[in-house]
Amino acid sequence: MSSSRPNLPDWEKEIRCPRLGGPVKFEYCCAENQGRPCARALTCWSLSFAVEEFFHKNMSVEQFEECFNTETKPKVVALIELIEKARKTLEEKSSRE
Repeated sequence: MSSSRPNLPDWEKEIRCPRLGGPVKFEYCCAENQGRPCARALTCWSLSFAVEEFFHKNMSVEQFEECFNTETKPKVVALIELIEKARKTLEEKSSRE
């Protein structure tokens, strides 16, 4: 039985991003995570095309595992870490002046 989903993304199609709350194209999802795919891309795009197959063809096994098989931090934890990093950067900058 063949899949009814296309093998390649429709680069013009937009879906609602659950993280941003607005429409995004697949291209954004491919580079959202500091140049790497968003960890949610497999879930978000799975109804549109064979997204897992696409990433397996375009990434090494290690890259795929790193992007999609690691636990993501809760948003609050990630924000606190970003705030702490910014605070340390400011402290370092002011100590150099």
